[in-house]
Amino acid sequence: MTMTEPSTTDTEPTAFSVFLAQHAKGRTHDELSEKLRDLILAVQDIGKAGTLTLKIGAKRVNDGQVELAAQVTTKLPDIPQASIWFATADGDLTRDDPSQIALYEENRNR
Repeated sequence: MTMTEPSTTDTEPTAFSVFLAQHAKGRTHDELSEKLRDLILAVQDIGKAGTLTLKIGAKRVNDGQVELAAQVTTKLPDIPQASIWFATADGDLTRDDPSQIALYEENRNR
């Protein structure tokens, strides 16, 4: 076997669930669980899609040692932030429709 060829064995690989439970003393598993809940709540609330991503980086440290780094990211659905405004003839914005007569004048004397 050369240094660039992966070894092949007849043994089963480590279960991914075991890796997640043990990696970083379980913090990666806990973070994934929390962010999955946040994603589901946001998707239900907003009605748009989102994603949860686990990225695992691996690098060789020494013979027989591999450093694994996990990165958890979420892309929550965007919350719509739209509202209706009216544009005046001179380009200003107002919340009141300038073409409608006001029921009450702001500076009305009683």
